[in-house]
Amino acid sequence: MSSEWVVTAASCMKDRLASNIIVVMGQYYLDTPGANVQTSYASQIIPHPSYSPITLDNNIALVHLSTTATLNTFVSIIRPATSTDSALYTSGDITVSGWGFTTDGGKNSNFLKKATIPIVANSTCQSYYSNFTSNMFCTGDTPNGGVSPCTNDGGDPAIKFDSSHYQVLVGIYWGGKLGDCANKIWPAVYTNISKYSSFITQYVDFSTPTPTITKTPSITLTPSLTPTPLPLVAQTNRIAAGYANSLALRFDGTLVNWGSENNSAAAIAGLSNVAAIAAGGWHTLVRRTDNSLVTWGKYSDNSIIIPGSVNSVLAVAAGRYHSLALRSDGTVAAWGRNMEGQCSVPAGLTDVVAIAAGSWHSLALKSNGRVVGWGRSGEGQLLVGADLDKVIAIAAGGWHSLALRSGGTVVAYGDNSYAKPMSPSG
Repeated sequence: MSSEWVVTAASCMKDRLASNIIVVMGQYYLDTPGANVQTSYASQIIPHPSYSPITLDNNIALVHLSTTATLNTFVSIIRPATSTDSALYTSGDITVSGWGFTTDGGKNSNFLKKATIPIVANSTCQSYYSNFTSNMFCTGDTPNGGVSPCTNDGGDPAIKFDSSHYQVLVGIYWGGKLGDCANKIWPAVYTNISKYSSFITQYVDFSTPTPTITKTPSITLTPSLTPTPLPLVAQTNRIAAGYANSLALRFDGTLVNWGSENNSAAAIAGLSNVAAIAAGGWHTLVRRTDNSLVTWGKYSDNSIIIPGSVNSVLAVAAGRYHSLALRSDGTVAAWGRNMEGQCSVPAGLTDVVAIAAGSWHSLALKSNGRVVGWGRSGEGQLLVGADLDKVIAIAAGGWHSLALRSGGTVVAYGDNSYAKPMSPSG
């Protein structure tokens, strides 16, 4: 929550001494500390004064770091939910991440995993758990089951996007029915962070530091410097590179494909009036001049089915196993395999003017020059912050993202295993 404080479940801190706690930040692989990892011993553990180890009510604890964390792309802070965020708990999905068991009775994951899970109504959750209180909330795919946190996921964060598309910490996972992970009739239970603003702010300082340089009247911005909203225009991509094939759009509106066949010959035959193309892992998307969509190939072992809601398309993007379409009303459609949440478009996302699809993540550029990302975030490819503004173009790679700013500079963020620096100098 800040460079000095982290939050967890009080049940995870039972009988533990601060001097024996090491907080690890920026880690992806459980057994291999990466180059971007930071560590700090805990100097203080503060469980909620009303925490009950019997009912698990008020299951929250603050941990103070003995060494202040260095905030960057890989170690960043998140805003805890407050009473003004009550709407985040009434519907929609949360995203929870951790290294816990992937099956009942299984073993820990070696890399950070995450799941997107629907929120369950409090009344429903109360009917399952006698100890359920208003300080808690639940999630679960109650019609089907199959997705939830599991053993050793206690203390995992649950996040949602607020109306400004910034991530908010809404909960801390701590339990459910023992031995019944992802059971549709036993939702997972979390501490409702919005109930603990007074407890958190008693210790954590969220105040904004006073700027060291103050503005003077001589540098007051004038209306002429107000940024002009980016326009929403139709995409005209004429070339595309997939995992094992290449595509080119001729000036007569027809296509040529080379490399992997991937059903391209049959699809291209007779296809005309093509306006833009995108190539993914093993699939191709085509936007035609009437803004309709044509696609072929497959998502690994799944055939491609275009959702009925995908129409009036102005732009397309293809990831490894998923597809994106930008509609003429500035909204985004996503479909395909959703293992990392790359198809879970943030609720209320509008005013989008461009899209990009990476292997496991998705990006949207809004008309105000801000970037919204969703999907896999373990390598920092979903950088969201006040310092990334005035963006006019975006691109997404396998594990990283690029943003072109109006001044002609490029911002690169995400996995940097193969090059230094993140952006070439100059």
